[in-house]
Amino acid sequence: MNTKSPLNDPALASKLTDEQWVALHVPRFAHTAAAYAECETFLKSALKELAGQVAPLAVVEARAKGVASFAEKILRKRQTYQDPKDPLPPDPLVRLTDLCGGRIICQTAGQVQAVCRLIEKAFVIDWPNSEDVSRRLRTAEFGYRSMHYIVQVDPKLLLQAGIRTPVPQVLLGFLPEVLGPQAAHRPLKAEVQVRTLLEHASSNLGHDSIYKTELKVPDRIQRQYANLAAVLEGADREIECLVAALGEFRSNFGAWHEKTEVEKEISYARVLLGLPDERLPLTAKIPVAVRAAQLALAIGEHHQAVQILKPFQTEHQAAVRRILGQALVELHWHDSGHEDFALGQDHLAKAGELAPTDAETLGLRAECAAQTGDDVEARRLFAQAVAADGAEPLTLVRYLEFEAASVSSDNPLRMATPMIRTALTRAQCQIESRANLASAWSVVAIAHLFLNEPFQALHGLGQVARLCGTCEAKAGASAQHPCPCAAGRSLLRLRETVRRLRGIREKLSGFDWFERFLLLALATRLRDERAKRELANLASWKKSVAKEGMPHFKPERKILVLAGGCDPDVQPFMERFGRELLRACDKLVLDLISGGTRSGVSGVAGDVTAASNGRIQAFGYLPSHPPRGVSEDTERFVKRFSAPKTMDFTPLDPLQAWTDLLAAGIMPPDVRLLCYAPGDIARAECDIALTLGARVGIVMDAALPKERYFDAGAWKGCPELLLLPKDAMTIRAFLQIDRKPLSDDDKARLKPAAMLAHQEYVKSATPKDASLQPWEKLSESLQLSNYCQVAYWENTLREYGLSVRPLNEADKARAPLVMAAVLPHNNSRDPVTELAELEHGRWNVERLSFGWCYAPEKDVAKKLSPWLIPWHEVPPEIQRFDLEAIAGLPKTLRQAGLELYKL
Repeated sequence: MNTKSPLNDPALASKLTDEQWVALHVPRFAHTAAAYAECETFLKSALKELAGQVAPLAVVEARAKGVASFAEKILRKRQTYQDPKDPLPPDPLVRLTDLCGGRIICQTAGQVQAVCRLIEKAFVIDWPNSEDVSRRLRTAEFGYRSMHYIVQVDPKLLLQAGIRTPVPQVLLGFLPEVLGPQAAHRPLKAEVQVRTLLEHASSNLGHDSIYKTELKVPDRIQRQYANLAAVLEGADREIECLVAALGEFRSNFGAWHEKTEVEKEISYARVLLGLPDERLPLTAKIPVAVRAAQLALAIGEHHQAVQILKPFQTEHQAAVRRILGQALVELHWHDSGHEDFALGQDHLAKAGELAPTDAETLGLRAECAAQTGDDVEARRLFAQAVAADGAEPLTLVRYLEFEAASVSSDNPLRMATPMIRTALTRAQCQIESRANLASAWSVVAIAHLFLNEPFQALHGLGQVARLCGTCEAKAGASAQHPCPCAAGRSLLRLRETVRRLRGIREKLSGFDWFERFLLLALATRLRDERAKRELANLASWKKSVAKEGMPHFKPERKILVLAGGCDPDVQPFMERFGRELLRACDKLVLDLISGGTRSGVSGVAGDVTAASNGRIQAFGYLPSHPPRGVSEDTERFVKRFSAPKTMDFTPLDPLQAWTDLLAAGIMPPDVRLLCYAPGDIARAECDIALTLGARVGIVMDAALPKERYFDAGAWKGCPELLLLPKDAMTIRAFLQIDRKPLSDDDKARLKPAAMLAHQEYVKSATPKDASLQPWEKLSESLQLSNYCQVAYWENTLREYGLSVRPLNEADKARAPLVMAAVLPHNNSRDPVTELAELEHGRWNVERLSFGWCYAPEKDVAKKLSPWLIPWHEVPPEIQRFDLEAIAGLPKTLRQAGLELYKL
């Protein structure tokens, strides 16, 4: 039985004077000084290591309580200790849990949460004595905010959390016996506080002075402190947003920078990783390796990511295991039976053990399960990932996909509508910061499909495919199973999404459009043979009653898709547009695809066909049962149905046209799409064409209603999208300038003139433009652009009975041709003016192709020009340049070693 004393009896303790109380406990506290000094050293090192995993720039402090601070505290808290109803003894050394303390000061609240999760994993938490101080505040109150943990050390937990700081023996045992049985037989505890930088400032500025005092602080001062706390809390949120944006920028370095810059960053990291451990310890190398591996993944260098992380693969670091696992499984995505795919799964599983609530790891493990056909496990893991972070967009939509598929109902989607909207918002933020673009656009695509917003779903799908260049096989991948890029994997994942959701296709508006567009994207962007076979079976001539068996498109003919509005509200604008298009298509030979009716832009297509004297053949794509009141054009169009039982115009009509084009062996880059006054379907047509790689010209017209504009938005910077003035010769140049690769003979013949064209462009371009390199250093695509311009003029001059040949000695002895004399005249127009107008149209297309835009004021550095307008709007003093260029063409060609001659 214990003898009663002031250490265990509240009544006896209360009889001591303050002097006696302090005199009793201060000497006892002195016996703990050595133990708490070791605790301070350990705590500072361990917390630095812990914070380094998720908040590398956090400030870490630790200290053992001093004698004066201890004495002051036990005096202030004395009455609390001596409450006879309290089961604990009145001994301060038993009561106090903050005789040693550590503090982690983070930049943001998000980092605080991440650090807190690690602390809870790495230490034994005394939950009854731990507290989230912010919960003391009522809804409308502002003040001190911080997280306070009372912790004990468990070496096993520390190791599992990746903390290698040696644990002092004193932390594993008990305090000295001289303290008395209750104090001595108590494990050593410490307090750890976690707060943001501004929460720390708030504490330092006012909290300690106002609340840690026996003095009554005036209300006005408390009010002033509350105002300041409110300001700091708001600033904390703004800093959170800023740091998040900077974090997105840093973590997506590859999205913002050229590959060479990313490779340079990786090379710097490799230098650091090559230092001996005594100069750069292992704990410091790991974050460097993780960062370098992330950069390697960002530029598709999965092998390099594996090489960087391999030396650290046995470390108990969740980030190392997660990124290494991701690199390995993505390298062998098409060969899930490969041993390295299994090894990658093992690393992801280990990362899951180290960070069981990490949503990214859970999501990766779920994707692996889905890839191996284990939908049940995938669903389980996606559910866990959503529970860990319900705001992660891709995880949420994947979870909902599996839930809807498992119950064959759209009820999970309808109930989760607010969450889907939130996921969309977050995905858009990622897109704005160019972070995780492939997965973010995938979320946009599938979320809009879930929300029955099919046009937006098509747009999102188009952006995913746009990110994916034609995926060639990489090192480590077989020819049958190339290692796709991130966007390629997203497309393949979307194919599986479509497969799972077929059971509820009737509940998802536009599901059939989405499925067909995905097939086209897979066939063109990934060269997916399975998709090509499916498309071949969907060709119109395979589905028609007559079973024609032969494509109606011929690869040797030019293809023009004419898209735009057909509603009554655009009819007044179509007559003027039709006149421009008739002039643009004069004498051209091509196949024209449009809607097959007499309304709007389809009517214009019929007019152009009728005026062509058989040179143009029109194909109409329209529903099998068009809406009542729609006038079909059976005379000027060869009809082709999009799909059986369709009752209205939808994007499935143009998608069927693209199906037929691909099935006929016509590649998208050989197709032109011209769009005027678009509505929803025509905008979708533009998205589809740009996605597949066709060249798209949007005819701009300020007179159109705003709802008939095309918002380039996400397509800004796409070289295949040109915003054309409503000008006949600009449209003609857009249709005629070809970008097909040329034969070596054609290149040799056209090279002198192509080099001359490049020299003329250099005179007016911006000094830092990549297209200003000397001819020999121009990229192949830029050289091709110049060749195509010359080929265009060669074809144009041939229409006027002229051609070009290498300059010979006999030519030099003669005077150059005079254009006005040799050009054929007609009754209506001067041929020199006509060619000048053609040259202006060609110039418009050239400038637009190089990224120039219209602006009222010229700015060469920003690629802005006021002359990207129709010929009739160009002032005479500016038209004079084109007129003089045509008149002086024979002399200009001679400077390039070429002779203009009459056929």
